Amino acid sequence: MVLATIVAIVVGAVAIAGGFARSTQTRRTAEPGEVFDTTRWRVSVLRAEYTDQGVSGLEISPKVRVWMSLTNISQKSLYTPALRTIVITLPDGTKSQSSPYLESKNRSGMFFPDIPREVAIDVEPDSAGPVVGSVSVVVHDEEPRDGYISSDTWDATLAGTTVLLDCVDVRVAR
Repeated sequence: MVLATIVAIVVGAVAIAGGFARSTQTRRTAEPGEVFDTTRWRVSVLRAEYTDQGVSGLEISPKVRVWMSLTNISQKSLYTPALRTIVITLPDGTKSQSSPYLESKNRSGMFFPDIPREVAIDVEPDSAGPVVGSVSVVVHDEEPRDGYISSDTWDATLAGTTVLLDCVDVRVAR
């Protein structure tokens, strides 16, 4: 009887604390070009291409470039999404590592509030040859984290939106 009472008290305490609440860590899918919001960003994943030209038009080693539109929907200017917020997986299994370098044609380093900006993220495939198949782009949500130096630190969450893109070969014939 004592054990049943203790179990009931523990279960009740967990329930009151929200331990049995439905998880907010949800995953969803979106179509290419569909607009969706995270905590600080409005995102539209546009297209994937296998290219040998940089955004500036200079020749580069072949890479998969994913184009997306990002709009900062927070109240202050931001440099980039948090580390591991955007994860790109190529058909050969190659994943983007760490924080992506965002390239854009307008060259501004900041994302100002409510101004959409088209950006590109390049991922170098592990295998040689054209990339054939779907490229998966997962855009995770972000949550604030108190840091030791600054309280304006954000981390990627498990919640995310997945967009599958066909990779188009746009290399320049040489």
